[in-house]
Amino acid sequence: MPKHDSPGVSSLKTHKQAEQYKLWFREKVEAAAASRQPITPHDDVMASARKIIESAKVRRKMA
Repeated sequence: MPKHDSPGVSSLKTHKQAEQYKLWFREKVEAAAASRQPITPHDDVMASARKIIESAKVRRKMA
């Protein structure tokens, strides 16, 4: 059975990796907060994802 780490335990091996990840993550959050792009509601994103998944299932059955 595969070992699953606790969500509170970092998978990053070194302090340097952890710091690089924090910096990268902070930059992503700040860029998203400053973005002027319209916000897409979660329900719309999930509906689109479901359509993509269903299309893939249909294509697999036809293959």
